[in-house]
Amino acid sequence: MDHPPFVDHPLGEDFGVPCIPRGFCSACAGPVCFHCCPDHTTVHHPSMNAVVVEVSMVEGFPAISYAM
Repeated sequence: MDHPPFVDHPLGEDFGVPCIPRGFCSACAGPVCFHCCPDHTTVHHPSMNAVVVEVSMVEGFPAISYAM
């Protein structure tokens, strides 16, 4: 049975891994999962100076870490 082309990508993913977006992309202005998209800036923003920072909770507040 034929299916729409957008179905191919989800069929190749491992949905058994619980992903938590722990990154934030400056270009997308949104969350990034390091497991699902480890090379996010290279793949999605090759010609931009996009930065992905790691977000963690410290004493109940979000904190970012960025290594240059």
